[in-house]
Parts: sequence; C-alpha cells; structure tokens
Amino acid sequence: MNVLLDSETPVDVKEEIIEKDFGIPMTEKVKMEVNNMCNMSDGIYEKGMKRGIQEGIQKGIQEGMQKGSDNAKNEI
Repeated sequence: MNVLLDSETPVDVKEEIIEKDFGIPMTEKVKMEVNNMCNMSDGIYEKGMKRGIQEGIQKGIQEGMQKGSDNAKNEI
C-alpha cells in the first residue's frame, strides 16, 4: 500500500495499481478515498519540507553567527 503514499505517482496510476494488484474495484467511493489519501500524503510531504527548510535556516544562522564571532576574536 506504499503506492498510496508515494507523492510522485499520479492518482490514475495509483488507482490502476490498486485495482489490478489488490483486486479492489475502483468505485466512486474508492476513487474519492484514494484521492483523499493522495492529498494527505502531499500535505505530509509539504509539512516535512517546510520543517526541513526552517531547521536548515536556523542551523545556517547559528553557524554564521559562530563564524562571525570566531572571526571577530581573531581580529582582536
């Protein structure tokens, strides 16, 4: 079922895999659920990316401040 959480696989491909590999008929209700799960995985991915970017920014700021402090000490 990892196919449902793969953000790079298009919805129509996911539906085809679910129908062929798992034998689940693609009713309108199932299509809606697949779409909801795809949206959820996209949301999780976006949240993770935002968190990673924020952590990277914070680390960059800390390292920049440390290097600036080290450079100031060396100039004294």
